[in-house]
Amino acid sequence: MHHAVWYKLCSQHTQNRSLTFLPWIEDDETAYSFCSTTHRLSGSANGETTSLNLFGIRSGAWRHAQPHSLPRLPLPETDTPEGAFRWAARHTVAGLYIPFMTPSARHVATAAWTAREPTRSLNYRMPGSFWPQHPLKWCPDCVSEDIARLGRPYWHVSHQLPTTWLCVQHRRALFWVPTRYMRWLLPTDVLCRAKRRSLGDDCAQLGNLLASLGHVVLSSDGAAVDLSLAQSRAAERLLKLGVRCLSSVVRDASLDEWFRTTETSKFLNACPAWLSNLAQGTWISQCLDPSRKLHPVLFLVLWSSLQWRSSELACAALVDAAWGNRLASRAQTPAIHATTRSTRPLCTT
Repeated sequence: MHHAVWYKLCSQHTQNRSLTFLPWIEDDETAYSFCSTTHRLSGSANGETTSLNLFGIRSGAWRHAQPHSLPRLPLPETDTPEGAFRWAARHTVAGLYIPFMTPSARHVATAAWTAREPTRSLNYRMPGSFWPQHPLKWCPDCVSEDIARLGRPYWHVSHQLPTTWLCVQHRRALFWVPTRYMRWLLPTDVLCRAKRRSLGDDCAQLGNLLASLGHVVLSSDGAAVDLSLAQSRAAERLLKLGVRCLSSVVRDASLDEWFRTTETSKFLNACPAWLSNLAQGTWISQCLDPSRKLHPVLFLVLWSSLQWRSSELACAALVDAAWGNRLASRAQTPAIHATTRSTRPLCTT
C-alpha cells in the first residue's frame, strides 16, 4: 500500500481518538513497537492513556508478543479477518506459529485476532507443555542504523523469535530484557537493563543457523506446513546420521543420548532457563510421533541439530520438508534486513 493512501486511511481511523501522530510501520516491525512509537510521538507521559486510545484498556503494554485486539488499532489493514490474520503473521511472532497450526487452531486464532474486545493470551494454539517466552530483543547495530535511516529505533520481528539470539545481518549476539514491563518501550529505553549473550564461535554458528531457520518460517507468509512430511524428513535425516528412531514409543532414550552430544545441545545450555531445559533432548520423540502435533520451536531446534554442512543447505532442506516445492524461492539463507528496510519517514495524522 502506498504511504499516502495508508496515511489517509489511518487519519480516518483516528478521528475519534486522542492520537495526534502515527508512525509508518516498517515491514519487519512488531505491533508492540508500533504502539510504543505511537506513545512516544503522542508526547504523553502516561502509558495507560496510550493503551486506552489504542485498545480501550489500561494494560495494553503488558503483551510484547501479542496485541490485545488487532481491530482496535488505528490501522486500515486490520479491519477484516483476512487482513488481521496477515497483519498478525507479519508484525507479531505469530508468524512463526501460524504455519504449524492445524485448521481448527487457525480458526480460533483468527477469531481472537479479529475480536474487538480484549482477548486472553492464546499461547498461539501450540501443543504440549512447552511454553516459550518472548523477551524483548534487539541488535545494537540495527538500532544505530534505524536511527540514522528513520530517526527512530524499533523492535524487529525477526529478533523476537524464541529461537533467535543472534542478528543474521551483523553476526552479533542480541541484547534482551529478561522481564516484562507494563510500559511502552523502545530499544533505546532499555539499554541499561539489558543482558547480553556471550557467544563463542561454535555458538555463533548455531545461533546463525537457528535465526536463519526462523526467518524461513516467517517468510512463508503463514503457508501451512505439511506436518507429516516434515516429521518424516527429520526421521529420514536421523537415519542417515546413524541414529535409530523408534517413533512407536513414547520416549526413545537413544535419541536423548544422541542429542546431548550435538552442538545444538551445547548452545541450548547457554540459553535462558526456559530454553536450556530442552538441552537434554527428552522431547525429541514427540516431534517424530505422527500422532502428535508439531511445535515449531521444538522442530526448529531438532532441525538445527541434524548436522547440516551449511545454513543454506539446512534452510533449503527445511523448505523442501515443510512445504515441498511450494516455497522454492525461500530456500536461500536470508539477509533479514536487506529487503525489508525502507527509508520512509514518520507519518503523522
